[in-house]
Amino acid sequence: MLGKERFTGISNDFLSQYAAHSKVGKLARQQDANEMLAAMQQIEKEVQERERINAECRDRIDNMMAEHQLNMDYLFTFGIRCEHRDELMTILQENSQHGGMTLLEATALANARARHEEIAMPDPGYNVNGL
Repeated sequence: MLGKERFTGISNDFLSQYAAHSKVGKLARQQDANEMLAAMQQIEKEVQERERINAECRDRIDNMMAEHQLNMDYLFTFGIRCEHRDELMTILQENSQHGGMTLLEATALANARARHEEIAMPDPGYNVNGL
């Protein structure tokens, strides 16, 4: 499933008819969050296996390409890079209780938080030249 089909949830047309503060809108957003969390947890074993294989790869270029492919597959399926999935899971867990955000809004927030962390606390071993 990872990288093969996009997880979309309930249609945006339906969600636009029911605001987040309405009973139906809240329930729909909670259901979306629960379903996306379940889908993410269902493929977690596959993701961990791919991460394990990537960690064992000795060739730096092959490793970079494999990590990139995993991130892009996850991005296509869930709207966030694989390395930032914990942030999205946290937001979805909160949303499954409160139902305040659509999946698009939750994904945007997770991406913003992940980017903020990267900018605020860059990896000290990171080299812009990839070395």
